[in-house]
Amino acid sequence: MITRGSDIQQQSPHKTSFRIGAATLCLLLAPILAHAAFNEQMIIDPISVSLGNTVTARPPGVAALHFNPAGLTKLPEGKLKGSGLTVAQTVRKVTTYPDQNFGGFMNTFGPAEKGMRPDPLWGVEGTSTSVDLFIPIKGAIHFSPFLALPTSTQAYTKPGSRWSFARGVISPFSGGFSHKQTNDPNMFFARELYSQRINYLSPGAGYRVSDHFSVGLTVAAGMTNFGVKGFRRSPSHMTALTKILGEATKNLNIPIISQETLPPPWFGGGISPWEPVMEMQVRMNDWFSPSYNIGMLWEPNQYFSFGAVYQSEIRNEMTGQYIFSYTEPFKRMVDWYGSSPLLQTQSAILDLPTQAVPYQKGTVVSEYSFPQRIQTGIMLSPTKKLRLLCDFHWADWSVFPEIKLHFDQDIQALRIAKLSGHTEGNRAVVSETGLFDDFHWSYGLEYDLSPTFCLRLGYEDRQSSVHIQDFSLSSLPDIKKYGIGFGVKMKNGATLDVGYSYADTGDYWIPNDTSVNLNSLKFTKSSSSQYAGSNVKFRFFAHLFSFGITKPVTVPEETAVREKQKFKKLKQNLKFTMEKLKASLNPFKK
Repeated sequence: MITRGSDIQQQSPHKTSFRIGAATLCLLLAPILAHAAFNEQMIIDPISVSLGNTVTARPPGVAALHFNPAGLTKLPEGKLKGSGLTVAQTVRKVTTYPDQNFGGFMNTFGPAEKGMRPDPLWGVEGTSTSVDLFIPIKGAIHFSPFLALPTSTQAYTKPGSRWSFARGVISPFSGGFSHKQTNDPNMFFARELYSQRINYLSPGAGYRVSDHFSVGLTVAAGMTNFGVKGFRRSPSHMTALTKILGEATKNLNIPIISQETLPPPWFGGGISPWEPVMEMQVRMNDWFSPSYNIGMLWEPNQYFSFGAVYQSEIRNEMTGQYIFSYTEPFKRMVDWYGSSPLLQTQSAILDLPTQAVPYQKGTVVSEYSFPQRIQTGIMLSPTKKLRLLCDFHWADWSVFPEIKLHFDQDIQALRIAKLSGHTEGNRAVVSETGLFDDFHWSYGLEYDLSPTFCLRLGYEDRQSSVHIQDFSLSSLPDIKKYGIGFGVKMKNGATLDVGYSYADTGDYWIPNDTSVNLNSLKFTKSSSSQYAGSNVKFRFFAHLFSFGITKPVTVPEETAVREKQKFKKLKQNLKFTMEKLKASLNPFKK
């Protein structure tokens, strides 16, 4: 089996060893990102959830801060406060199967039907229903089997004024999951992953220019959080060859020659293309990065309205920590490079590590951007009770063509990977995302069943922003999103809104050697192709639920609060006066 490689036959053993070792360890750090419309305004408020985000021409209450700040002028006069709850359950299913047309790595690691050693994860379905979310101070929090978070908003419009003001906490981009199992395909994608943007300060204002035209602006200060944890391997011919040579030379012992040149077993026993080489963990944050939304709303009559919003790009300068924990096969291979005078000399010339460490940790920095977006929409109301909505969505995902990580020390695997085409040095790695600008349509319907009850339906056809040749398990193919909900107006002026949405990609197949970020057999893509040799089946679906109550803060309520505070102050003053009087009557006081 080894003699089949003519190029190996023509080279000396020590040159061959370094070429194979370099190829083997070009495995590293293809960063895992939440791509495309996957995390784009999935769940912000109950009205948008039920209408499939088709709300630009009819902005949904205080959530107009995000969708179209000009819609703040539609809020009733006086003070408003809102509260609610958001619940989400996401499910990701990944299954890998052997490609029966695949000849295997070195004709040894491949389909069992061909008498080779199969990937033990073939045919095993990995299902993740848990969610990871980063919360300041607390850090990454694991939610299972669903995520539940409260919401709070406030708004004010002075009676008779053209101005309306509001504020709230909004997460325009948010996604993540957690998977604790280590015996299914998800272990080589990510055991933990989150990528989220939270605008913790989002003041906005709307101005009514005329009876039919309004404009608005929201200026947000927010934080961006990214974290990933998972195993990495390097399925390739060269990795397989190290294992074959390691097993073939296990008992090889030529006195003096072996110890002075290539001590057995070669490559410390080698590394299987199916086994992990390291576990990586990266967590990065940008605690302050600004953004803004500009919107307009034109309502020439009660039968038609047009809305548009521009949401700025969010540029983040991320900093954080990394930990790379190396497995025993990796450490044995690194130690093998320093196990003889010949290997030590060549390692010094090529700047290769010769002394293994159990892990490396330190500081990592990166730039990370969320795209600018444009959303426009119309509302048609053929009858007084019926409203039909349609929105156009565009996102500039091509602004993020790659991610580059910079580390604060020389990474052992990168020192070796540079001999296999890695060009970013010992302290940096670059991964291409393959993202492109995407656009899609969404549709909504509102119908007033009564003066106090409104029924809502929505549909959003989200198009993927990544082609199949760049697809990874953090990407999403086209996804269908269906919504339903209702709104109830109460006698006290409060409004209850409830929304439910179901999103599903269906089964999506990525045949072997199709994607450079998933299962490519190309020699230079072994670091990002964790499933090389496999056909991959992927499916994502989610249940999204949201409800909220918005009510006016009435004058009596404010008066009651002031009376309570006044009584508390009076009680404190009375207590102070009594203590002072008691002290003045004390006959023993000097």
